[in-house]
Amino acid sequence: MDFMSAEIIQFVGAMIFLLGVLIGAYWFVYAPIKRENREREERRRDRENASNRQTSASS
Repeated sequence: MDFMSAEIIQFVGAMIFLLGVLIGAYWFVYAPIKRENREREERRRDRENASNRQTSASS
C-alpha cells in the first residue's frame, strides 16, 4: 500500500469519526427533549381525561 492510499484511509476514518461525534451530540440533545415533550403531552392528556370524568360524573 502506498503513502497516498494510507492517507486516504486515514482521512475517511477521521470523517466517519467526526460524523459519529456530530450525530451523537445531536442525539444527546434531541432525545431528552423528545422524551420531555412526550411526558408533558401524557400529563396534559391525563388532566383532560380527569376533568372530563369529573364533568360527566357531576351531570
